[in-house]
Amino acid sequence: MKKVLLTTTVLWIITIVIVIGVLFKADVDKNTYKIKINRIHSRLSSDMDSNENIIKNLSREDLGIISSVKIIDYKNASKTKEENFFKINDLNKNTSVYLPIERSNYLVKYSIKTYSGRKIKEIVLICGIITILFLTFLGFIIYTYKYIIKPMKKLSLVPKRLATGYIDKLTVSYKHQYFNDFIWGLDMLREKLQDERNRNYELEKQRKTLVASLSHDIKTPLSSIKNYTIALSEDVYEKPSEQKKALNIILDKTEVIEKLTKELLESSIQDINTNALKVNKKEVYMSDIHKRLNQIIYQKIDLLHMEYQSCELKKDLLVVADLDALSQVFDNIVENAIKYGDLNRIKVSYHKEEYCQFISIENTGQSIAETEIKHIFSSYYRGSNIKDQPGYGLGLYICKKTMQALEGDIYAQNTETGVRFVIVVKLAS
Repeated sequence: MKKVLLTTTVLWIITIVIVIGVLFKADVDKNTYKIKINRIHSRLSSDMDSNENIIKNLSREDLGIISSVKIIDYKNASKTKEENFFKINDLNKNTSVYLPIERSNYLVKYSIKTYSGRKIKEIVLICGIITILFLTFLGFIIYTYKYIIKPMKKLSLVPKRLATGYIDKLTVSYKHQYFNDFIWGLDMLREKLQDERNRNYELEKQRKTLVASLSHDIKTPLSSIKNYTIALSEDVYEKPSEQKKALNIILDKTEVIEKLTKELLESSIQDINTNALKVNKKEVYMSDIHKRLNQIIYQKIDLLHMEYQSCELKKDLLVVADLDALSQVFDNIVENAIKYGDLNRIKVSYHKEEYCQFISIENTGQSIAETEIKHIFSSYYRGSNIKDQPGYGLGLYICKKTMQALEGDIYAQNTETGVRFVIVVKLAS
């Protein structure tokens, strides 16, 4: 923009100089009147008897800028005629040249038109017009730069930013509606790309969460299969009934792994449309849930000889749940109770409040720091009590997501002897 302003100013100055030079050159050219005077004077000198007729018959071409030619016999002329002859009406408009005719009594007066004042006015007028034109052109350039070129420069960066993944709100605006429509269209494209990007990010995040969840859930039955396989190989179970029971548990866990593997395969070819994990909600009796929880706990503490305290259900209520999904939640919580507890005791209790059934699973051992207890359900979070225990910090996060999908909840509390996890299940209407 600075170069344009400088160039325009230089052009304006050059134009003014050229105009003034041309006008003054034209003025200089008008000095040819001297040649005209010499020619007329020669004709008058050659034929003095007919000089008045010669003057009378002078054409415009003969005169040029000579406004008039007068001749006087200065020896025989009256005083009044002399005064009129030598009188000059307007010095600003006319200049007089007096030439005598040699060897005679005649004196010739040549009145020359002068344009000094008019010339200055012409120069001022023309320079003013040129200045106005240049100022108009300059104003047009400034307006074009400010309201078209400068915003368009900003606008030209938008496609580049969109291509590199940088999506920000457009701050370019125009006074003209057709430009605003174009910007509105670009902004709509930006918002659509941003929404698509956010959606893809959420889908990828959900997919990873689901894969991590299923992978984590596979670890638990694999651990049980490994433990019972080791027990069978080392002849821990001597009775055939105990061996059959262990084999049945291995078979059950194999079916669980098969189911989880199928879900993992399905998740790889389907889009995830919600943040919640996939569950199959239906009405389930609390007695079935109680039975499944007891089965999971007995399987896990069978070889550990832990004490298990379980209260009986006062009433067999009907709740909304997915028994398989709840089993995964129970698996994770009991696994954590064994992993981070003191292997002394696990206690299960039930109570009802308003429209919910509460299932409490409590273990003895080290409590969770109060500063950490609110974070334990976050993904990949591992508390300070993990020591050198293996894990990824996904188990409780998966439990939280599962219970939210079932329209329930899960939370943790510290007790005097350890930690209690409370699972909230919604009662059937």
